[in-house]
Amino acid sequence: MYINTFPKELAELKNWVDWRYVPNPKGGKDKKPLFCPATGKHASVNAPSTWGTLDEALRAKEKYGYSGIGIVFTKEMGIVAIDVDDCLNGDEITELGKLILEKAPKTYIERSPSKQGYHMLVRGKLPGAGKNNQEIHVEIYDTLRYFTVTGDNWHDCVDTIAEDNGIVDFVYKLASKKMKPNETSPASVIEKVSSTVLIDDNLIKLAHASKDGTDFGKLYRGEWQGMFKSQSEGDFALCRKLAFWSGKNETQIDRIFRTSGLMREKWDENHHAGGITYGAKTITNACAATKSVYSPTRKTQKSQLPAEVAATIAEKSEDGQTGSFADIVGYNKCYYRNKGDKFYQITNFTIEPIEMLTYDEGAQITANFVTDKGEKFLIHLEAPSMADLRSFKVALGKVTFALTFLGGAGDLDYFKMFVNDMKWKQKRGAKTLGIYPRNNGEKLVYVDSKGAVGVGNVKDDSIVQVESSKVIQTKTITITRAL
Repeated sequence: MYINTFPKELAELKNWVDWRYVPNPKGGKDKKPLFCPATGKHASVNAPSTWGTLDEALRAKEKYGYSGIGIVFTKEMGIVAIDVDDCLNGDEITELGKLILEKAPKTYIERSPSKQGYHMLVRGKLPGAGKNNQEIHVEIYDTLRYFTVTGDNWHDCVDTIAEDNGIVDFVYKLASKKMKPNETSPASVIEKVSSTVLIDDNLIKLAHASKDGTDFGKLYRGEWQGMFKSQSEGDFALCRKLAFWSGKNETQIDRIFRTSGLMREKWDENHHAGGITYGAKTITNACAATKSVYSPTRKTQKSQLPAEVAATIAEKSEDGQTGSFADIVGYNKCYYRNKGDKFYQITNFTIEPIEMLTYDEGAQITANFVTDKGEKFLIHLEAPSMADLRSFKVALGKVTFALTFLGGAGDLDYFKMFVNDMKWKQKRGAKTLGIYPRNNGEKLVYVDSKGAVGVGNVKDDSIVQVESSKVIQTKTITITRAL
């Protein structure tokens, strides 16, 4: 328990409880019932009288031998708790776990008690009731729920709780999505949400880079003079632009407007019946006046090849790959996929094939992976490492940060066929040390981590040990006769 790392604003609350691991009678993960720090009896997220201070919870943990402490979240706290489970394995992290961390503001994040997931806290509110998506192991709540608290900080996280930057909406939509019957991996769900929800910083950058970017930039900086007769007209115009880019997300519009040069006290003043503020009414009117919204496409998400270049390489890629998978082509030391009449980037590297090993349990390729900057990495890759998007990215990440697969799950399927279709030097692979038959059993060879030798100590390059199995080093032996 790392109590000194808790955010001060949490430590001062009286929302603390204790919890204990209890076997689940239905099987599966253990349950974690709550206990009141003052009495040692069962607590409830609906009963504030059963909660206590942090010191009381810590003392009760020692007194009653509880497994840990936790905190109950309420609407009044204004804190959203995000739980991403089954995403950590030591310092390795899944694609989803990494994606959420990358989009999050600099805020308090800690490892869960199992150390296989993390908890993240941000200031904000949910657009609806809390969500628990067990298919992708993501939960998000802001009231009537408790989270275990460990204080086991995630790397360089801070001890303060940051304001929401759009991460709440992003995770909420993730947790709300259900996989379709034909989807076997959460990759497609992640891709769909990633393409439709923009974090605040990304939205602002996209708006600045658009054809309307000059006007957006002026309004965002508060430079309405010369564009409109009054600042109110400028406020409305900026809100309309934000309505377009945010998909009419009123919470996000308000959040971004408050960071603009147009923000003033009038924004929060009650100017309408029912206590509606000037800012809220401006946003509502702007959304009503906005007929269309931003809809990301492949063109905006991934790098596109110029039309003249695409036409040149459509029949044959730079590295000579043709045939049924020629819709994946090499250009500028990267691979692009042709879909319809568009080419979009799926890697920041190309592959120089060396050899492919096949063995009873699978296959392994050995190749140089060359980045678009010219860095070269020798990689031994077994088939399971390309079984899905997460496995492939983990395999690349174990080698270097420089290699990236930018495509989706569908792109990976085509990419695997493309890689298999390359010109490989075919060899037979062996998983374990031992003697193996060659040439339909006419001769025997001994295989170890150094290579293969036959009768008379003659080397045989047609069979080698699979790289991941080279754990036992042995001396070369001499085979004097066939067995």
